[in-house]
Amino acid sequence: MTEIEIKILEVNKAAIHNAILKYGGTYQGETQLVDRFYDFPARSLSGEKKLIRLRQMDGQKGQLTFKQPAKASSAFAKLMQEQESEVSNPQEIHLILLGIGLILVKENRKTRTEFSYQGASIVIDDLQGTNQHVPPYLEIEAKTEEEIRQITQLLGYTSEDCLNWNTRQVLEHYQK
Repeated sequence: MTEIEIKILEVNKAAIHNAILKYGGTYQGETQLVDRFYDFPARSLSGEKKLIRLRQMDGQKGQLTFKQPAKASSAFAKLMQEQESEVSNPQEIHLILLGIGLILVKENRKTRTEFSYQGASIVIDDLQGTNQHVPPYLEIEAKTEEEIRQITQLLGYTSEDCLNWNTRQVLEHYQK
């Protein structure tokens, strides 16, 4: 499937929470995430703008995700082809990935506050650990760019606030 998403930096979590509920969105909860990113020693995946991520949620179940650039591109939103599958034992998958020659290149910890609005996913990520200096940021994922623009406006932001960045680019932006 094609993932279409944007990020907005340095957001006010309470204001977004209130706005989403005011317009009929639903609070989905808060989750502690550990994202582990893998590549081959020569970094061939990242060189092709691809990634393999193993995500553990609340210390239990997880998801294995492969992302690669979509055939289409956009100046407004990040477009990626994404394949994802739930995993019952993330630690075993970690060992399998290492066993086939991948290496762990990055680990991010974050608290994710999740909302839904008319089929779109709206999340606020609050990074932890070595990345706790990064202010909370908003991520909106929807089926179309137009849906993202509409949600952005409802929340009081403009298209100029929207970034087509990935998490690595957010981290680089706030690098000390």
